[in-house]
Amino acid sequence: MVDVRNFQHMPLREMRKFFTKPECVTVDINQIGKVLEVSVLPHDLSKYRIDGEMVMCAFVTNEAGNSCIFYAEELYGESQREGRVFLMMAFARYITTCKKEFVITKHTKLTQWEKTLVDELLMSRESVKDVVNRLLIPTTYNLSEIFQVPQEFVKERLKDLKLPTLIAGYNY
Repeated sequence: MVDVRNFQHMPLREMRKFFTKPECVTVDINQIGKVLEVSVLPHDLSKYRIDGEMVMCAFVTNEAGNSCIFYAEELYGESQREGRVFLMMAFARYITTCKKEFVITKHTKLTQWEKTLVDELLMSRESVKDVVNRLLIPTTYNLSEIFQVPQEFVKERLKDLKLPTLIAGYNY
């Protein structure tokens, strides 16, 4: 059984090695689940609400110690990019807190460390710079496709990175 505390103070570059397949620029959600021994399954969460907000992910652990992230079914398919962000939020919360049960909603507030994990694992500074430099005309759409995240996430990440490069669809 993996001890998630080993990841709490691990450098992000090292963590990415565990969670990213070779030649990929972003993490593989299934790989993270495999390494952390957490199952990831779609589930109908539409009837569950926290303060009126729909639950997007629920992290649960059974009596035997087996953990699973159940994510809202609508995050599969066309919303898969948005689903990757919510799943990464759940993994970041698990890594930083070691909590065995919690939920993620659309407005879940992340700690700075959790936000850094989500941002760096989905769109690391190094990978973004490399990809932007390789594209003839970098756009938020291209970056969304490459990093498999929504364009809004790309725009927020670019705002944080403050890259001195012109990227179509984004101005800072």
